[in-house]
Amino acid sequence: MADGQADDVPAKHPFQQKLTDIIESDASAIETDAQQAQGANQNANHSPQHRASPESFLLLFRSLTEPAVLTDGKRIIDSNESILSLSGYSREELTGETVSKIVKRGRLCRKDGSMAEVSMKEVPVGLVSVVLFTDEAERKKHEQAYSRLELLEKNLPDPVVSIDKHGKIRSWNASALNFFGIGDLEGQNIKSLLKGGKMAGKIKAAMTDRQIQRIDAVRPKVGFADSEVEIDVMPSDDGAVCLIRDISEKRSLMRQIDEAEEQYEQLVDNVTDIICIIDKRGNFKFTNRQFEKQLGYKPDESPDLPQIVHPEDLAQVLRRLTECENSGKGFQDLEFRLQNARKKYLYYSASGVPTKDRSVITGFSVTMRDITAKKKNEDETTAARTKLEQENKQLDKLNRMKTEFVSMVSHDLKTPLTNIQGYSSLMRNKVLGPNNQKQQEASEVIYKESLRLTKLINDILDLSKLDTGAMILYKQSFKLNQLEEKCSFKSVAERKGLTVIWNTPDSLGEVYGDPERISQVLSNLVSNAIKFTDRGSVTVNAFSKDKNHVQVDVIDTGAGIPKREQDKIFERFQRGTASKVMRKEGSGLGLAIAKDIMELHGSDIRVKSEVGRGSTFSFTLPKAPKQEMGQEDVIERHIENMSKSGPTTEQIMEQIVDKKK
Repeated sequence: MADGQADDVPAKHPFQQKLTDIIESDASAIETDAQQAQGANQNANHSPQHRASPESFLLLFRSLTEPAVLTDGKRIIDSNESILSLSGYSREELTGETVSKIVKRGRLCRKDGSMAEVSMKEVPVGLVSVVLFTDEAERKKHEQAYSRLELLEKNLPDPVVSIDKHGKIRSWNASALNFFGIGDLEGQNIKSLLKGGKMAGKIKAAMTDRQIQRIDAVRPKVGFADSEVEIDVMPSDDGAVCLIRDISEKRSLMRQIDEAEEQYEQLVDNVTDIICIIDKRGNFKFTNRQFEKQLGYKPDESPDLPQIVHPEDLAQVLRRLTECENSGKGFQDLEFRLQNARKKYLYYSASGVPTKDRSVITGFSVTMRDITAKKKNEDETTAARTKLEQENKQLDKLNRMKTEFVSMVSHDLKTPLTNIQGYSSLMRNKVLGPNNQKQQEASEVIYKESLRLTKLINDILDLSKLDTGAMILYKQSFKLNQLEEKCSFKSVAERKGLTVIWNTPDSLGEVYGDPERISQVLSNLVSNAIKFTDRGSVTVNAFSKDKNHVQVDVIDTGAGIPKREQDKIFERFQRGTASKVMRKEGSGLGLAIAKDIMELHGSDIRVKSEVGRGSTFSFTLPKAPKQEMGQEDVIERHIENMSKSGPTTEQIMEQIVDKKK
């Protein structure tokens, strides 16, 4: 191509300019061009009348790092190594083919049948053209890698600055601003911001030798102790990049480690156990002072482990050490006897772990505790344990007999007590005829005490079921407001001038549990709240705790419970201070039974209380599942409840009316 033709081209691709210059230069200029900078005016002083040899042109074409083919405008006449590697074809297979055969719709057809997304750029060079390919996948990887690198630099917690050949800062990340505490670092000399011996020389050496240099320096702080820093100086094309790490904490930690090692050595020598390291042959490589103190062997005169282990114990000791070596896991509670320097055997319990050198097990670190006194008393301990076990079995038997007896007596008392309760109710309501004053008072007392005794018997029966695991829950879906009438005790509250508020809206939906037992829990909590509240109100408040559970709070404005008693009130037969001071009746079983019932429901009862300000008892219930309890189960529960209870007051009245007829 003539010089005039070259000047008519307004803008050339860099490779076009380079290859054109190569063709228009002589052989000596080719060598000069390879050594000079990669500018657009590389051959300005070369004479156009000289021509490079075809061999020189092909050599430089094939040295291109980008995948490329050389065409005569129609067919491929040569290929470089990069395109051969990318396509999988040989140079002979590509020569003579058209570019369109190997590139279809922007994709390079590889020899193995796979496709590679590429972009092409055709660069005319004289009578031939160089077609440059860009592997888009690789390009995207490089872009992503560069983006990650740039993001890493920006977000790197350590300060990073770029300096020129004179040490002046040109760019920096956000951490560098925070580290130096300067609003603008541009033009600042790093050698004035950081102080360190031979710092300037090492920065220069990094740039000259093109090798990373590590420098220890300090950052002066006005009014504070200097910070120790470590700088990695990494050479770049026209300067260096400095990665700065504050190692003050690291150095402080190293000092602490040294102190800890010293303390560890003191600890090892002053513990009451023997600490030793043995190799795989049983030779003691290290022993603490207790080794000599307990066994009487001096460190440089101690025999090997197999020599002092009791012959009867040696096999199990060697087996455990072998297992430890093969598995790489430690062992514990290995008991054996060791012979001391006085030829007396002592019992030891050992724990150990394998020691390693470059991931290869070389021995064992073992801790041994003298258990001779323990073994000496072992027979006495075993005998005492056996005796206690026998006594415990006897106590369990007596406890079961007691539970069965109480349950039997309670059942036997329940029916006549129901009759007493029914007839006393008839007397106090004057169904059997008029009463004089004493008869009326007597009937009131009989009725009241029969109610209290009935509740006590029911509580004892429930405890018996809970102790023997006989209490069965019959769970079903129900609404909490269905329990309001049964559990509110509004008439009792009104007699005390209290208000019972029941806040269980229909919008809560149904909960899932045993309604009879939940009613029992609520009745206990509400009746207790009324009992210990003289002014104000008692509130039953239910709300959705989360999407699967409903929380129920029973809130009163009563006397409150001291903090020290709040954990004890759920224990059996426990009555709080308020019960004793206010002389309130009760067996101390209600809350214990309520807590056990809620535990059977997978819940618990919690209390928050403050003396003089009232109490809040809370429990949770699961929301009803989609599938409810079958109707047969509900009927079965109803029949069981009827069979467990005696005749009701209404039934007794019907019997009396029938007799009068």
